[in-house]
Amino acid sequence: MKNPNVVSLFLFLLLSFSSCEKEQDPIYQPLIGQFESSSAERQVANEEYVTVYSFSKSGDLEIERFIRNSESGNFIRWESFEKAKFRATISTIIVESNEFYHAPYSITAEPITNKEELQKNNAVRSSYEIHYELRNDGNEFFIPGFQYSDIYQPDLSYKRI
Repeated sequence: MKNPNVVSLFLFLLLSFSSCEKEQDPIYQPLIGQFESSSAERQVANEEYVTVYSFSKSGDLEIERFIRNSESGNFIRWESFEKAKFRATISTIIVESNEFYHAPYSITAEPITNKEELQKNNAVRSSYEIHYELRNDGNEFFIPGFQYSDIYQPDLSYKRI
């Protein structure tokens, strides 16, 4: 007769290893790439406000905001830059913000054309969610509008670049 302890140990180990599946990939692969939006609403003297989301396979997220010439497409100055880690499902992105840099909040300040000159903001949101949709065969990153307190954030749409 077989030793019941050996059989029990064997079954326990078998179940233990079979339940150790690879953790689900926290990055929704169709989201990988760059998406850009330029705002015609903020156009002043041939300038447009541009936001670029860059999602990498390694889970890094960069959000760049800058001003460019709306006619030539030439870069003019930086507004802000955010470096973060992200996890994503088919409809939600969890952002763990690491660093946030911004231009000085002054009308008289010189325009910043070098990303390294942006000021680091130490009061960064540590974590936040973005609810989104991928549309047009994954070529559009869409964030539905939402109400936050007394402020309404309209729909935002970014094209894959």
